[in-house]
Amino acid sequence: MLISFIIPVYNALPYLEHCVRSILQQSYRKIEVILIDDGSTDDSGLLCDRLAQEDARIRVLHQANQGLSATRNNGIKAAQGDYVVCVDSDDYWWANDDLAYLVSMVQSNPLLEVIGFNCRYYYSESSRVVDWQPYDAQLALESSMQKAFCLLNASGTVPMSACMKLIKRETLLKHNLFFPIGLIGEDIPWFVDLVEHIQSCCFVNRYVYVYRQNVSNSITQSHVDKRFEHLMYIIESEVEKVGKRNIESATKDSLYSFLAYELSILYSIVADTKDAENNRKRLGRYAWLLQYTTNPKVKKASYVHRLIGLRGMEWVLRIYNKMRERIK
Repeated sequence: MLISFIIPVYNALPYLEHCVRSILQQSYRKIEVILIDDGSTDDSGLLCDRLAQEDARIRVLHQANQGLSATRNNGIKAAQGDYVVCVDSDDYWWANDDLAYLVSMVQSNPLLEVIGFNCRYYYSESSRVVDWQPYDAQLALESSMQKAFCLLNASGTVPMSACMKLIKRETLLKHNLFFPIGLIGEDIPWFVDLVEHIQSCCFVNRYVYVYRQNVSNSITQSHVDKRFEHLMYIIESEVEKVGKRNIESATKDSLYSFLAYELSILYSIVADTKDAENNRKRLGRYAWLLQYTTNPKVKKASYVHRLIGLRGMEWVLRIYNKMRERIK
């Protein structure tokens, strides 16, 4: 069984070698590592070529800059493996036997199309490693993605990231499950598409993936506005799609609640956007999502909303968000 690792690379020189070696050192050896140099302006492309000379399992693709989504899509199309894994070039895998563990699960249950695994956060300034919230134990049992999504949403933990999954490549191609191009938060609509189409999955509390935090501390006004616009677009488009999706009623309720959680994120940053008053009106059109409280975080936000209104909820979410940033 061949496993394809897809690693988009853009100006990742300080972190790329650590990332790649964490994959090459896996005890399960039947892998290919596809490094896609997405028009890097530093020496990342040269490093990709050097690493490929050292290990025949590495393939390098050089392209003009296309962005993360298009680059991942190109990697999926170029991959030859039975399963694919996405990795961001500034992150890494934790233990050398992680892939062997995941492959053994597939070998025990060949019907599995997705195995979700857990992650850690690495804070380089303090050398702190923090585990993400554990999954519900029921998720380790094979089920449909719809059932798994309902459990994930009910726990307030929805691992949308493409980097936290081993995925059958044939399934991605069959259902055209590619990443939408040009979006911040492209994993969100992609993950919702998985919920509709994946028939067999599980999520295990194996802490495989490590997200490197505080790689860039530059948060500009344009970044906040862009983030708001893109997430607003995702909410608008996904609400429109819900009724057209081939999903059960319980899944629809969970999906609305999940979108309500994303809405609460926008309420926490709306005051920082350039056109805050107009953006508040746009958010208000989707305030009805707050009635879907299967997500415990939404349940809390909805309670605050009922007590002190939307502006009061916005203030609470904003303060909460600022406190979280300080803790990090």
